[in-house]
Amino acid sequence: MQIQIDQSVKIEQTNRDTVIAFSNEIVYTVIIPAKAKKQLKQQFRQYGKPYMFYYRTFAAGVTLLLKDHLKKINIVIIDREYVGREKLIEKMILEMLKKLKCKEPQIYFKEIGRKSNAHNIAYLTMKKKHRADKVLKLEELQNLIFGKK
Repeated sequence: MQIQIDQSVKIEQTNRDTVIAFSNEIVYTVIIPAKAKKQLKQQFRQYGKPYMFYYRTFAAGVTLLLKDHLKKINIVIIDREYVGREKLIEKMILEMLKKLKCKEPQIYFKEIGRKSNAHNIAYLTMKKKHRADKVLKLEELQNLIFGKK
């Protein structure tokens, strides 16, 4: 099965929750809370790599969005959120999936547009008109991003 992924509220907007959603035959959404994003951003600053905050946090969010659904998914199309950094993000997602011992799908980046169901689900979840399937915890994001146990 092929799915599309979109986010509503970019990772760098640390004052608001980020929603990452996928859709096709099935729909699933995760929220990265603003509070967790602020704490992660601070940790990246402490490690001297503040610019990696956006990419690794986005990759971790996508990984956690996908991880329980990869038996059905073989192609992932991600909306172009960070143009020019897509190969880096793809590498991070595949590395994180491998760490979780998950199947690695084919990943593509493409403008999916506002008419995409993934966009609509992410937007409606952000507006609280659709219930998120999971709110990600700071600890699970940290485990993927920094490799902590």
